[in-house]
Amino acid sequence: MIVVKDFAFEAAHRLPSHKGLCRYIHGHSYVVQVGIRDNMMAPRKANGMVLDFKDLKQQMEDIIGNWDHALILDKEDPMFPQAMELAGNGFATVIPFKGEPTAENMAEYIAGELTSRLKQSVDFVRVWETATAYAEWRAV
Repeated sequence: MIVVKDFAFEAAHRLPSHKGLCRYIHGHSYVVQVGIRDNMMAPRKANGMVLDFKDLKQQMEDIIGNWDHALILDKEDPMFPQAMELAGNGFATVIPFKGEPTAENMAEYIAGELTSRLKQSVDFVRVWETATAYAEWRAV
């Protein structure tokens, strides 16, 4: 059995190593879709639930809650120090990210965080950048 929940946020990022337009700051209406599977370590609850959606929502809020309306940048991005200065002056919320904040890297990060927090198995994490494009991390 798998339960799935969607989460949405608006954020900007840039991919400095990208040769195309994504090297510039731009934004997306992100949707993150998470699938959680029951397993032997955490069997379904007596009422048949794999996981209370409220509990999953709280975990995701802890992981990505501050990403909404933020600028997500690689900590090694040459622009990062200036962005942090803007943040310090109240002009932006900047989220330091390890590596370039691609949809692929975001999905992998979220999966890792959920895996360390939940007893259930994370089956997949999808990070949608647009209505037609997403990256998916899937458990092997």
